[in-house]
Amino acid sequence: MANAPALLSLNTKVQLEEWIHRWEKFLRHACKSCDSGRAPFPRVPWWDRELETQRKKTRALRARFMRCHHPSERLLRRQIYKRELARYKYLMKQKSRQCLLCGACSN
Repeated sequence: MANAPALLSLNTKVQLEEWIHRWEKFLRHACKSCDSGRAPFPRVPWWDRELETQRKKTRALRARFMRCHHPSERLLRRQIYKRELARYKYLMKQKSRQCLLCGACSN
């Protein structure tokens, strides 16, 4: 590690805090300068918090279903997941059509 001699030469708490502050500053600068260059995902005007919440819930239920190995519990979790997936798809279709047909989009 290149910073090992610098760390070993620190004798006081103040010196350590200053070193940590410089290190944090370096990391922040490195993160800002290393932009991935990818454009952000295109946002659709009909996407809202309700859809975001339903998406998270559906993905969590799918993960639980996929992790489950007991046959009877797996069947129950699959039914719950499929029900919420259908609700999520219905909400997306409903909101996108409502936005397209009525022009009533709001973020």
